[in-house]
Amino acid sequence: MKLYEIDEQIRQCIDYETGEIIDPDYLNHLEIIRERKIEGVALYCKELTGFADQIDAEIKSLQKRKKSAETAVKSMKNWLTYACNGQKFETVRAKITFRESEETVIDNEDLLLKKYFTKKIVYTPSKTAIKDALMAGKKVKGAHIEKHLNATIK
Repeated sequence: MKLYEIDEQIRQCIDYETGEIIDPDYLNHLEIIRERKIEGVALYCKELTGFADQIDAEIKSLQKRKKSAETAVKSMKNWLTYACNGQKFETVRAKITFRESEETVIDNEDLLLKKYFTKKIVYTPSKTAIKDALMAGKKVKGAHIEKHLNATIK
């Protein structure tokens, strides 16, 4: 059996969309020596990790391009407002109208009275404090510690 055939058999066991192992029994019963099977799965994990990194890089690139496009649109709308002097403009291919709006601008937050502030209180569980309590032998309703084995692939 050739290496690319092994890789393909392993790939058939994994749902590419979700990353879940579709048929663990089939994966376990592949006629591949244990070492090559484990290596094949580890290499596939590395491949998917690289793919995920490429996706992250592309997302960052697209977000940068999106921000640039939005900035350009804002700049052009400002120019159109200036060029049209707030007057309606219409051709067969474009129609520009204007509406008034109001915006509150905070010049210096430090000068504002407290009555102009809103208070936000956000409660989130502190996993560190909960873990410390559980490790000290205390019972914490609604929480427990689970032990996991985490694989590192290099």
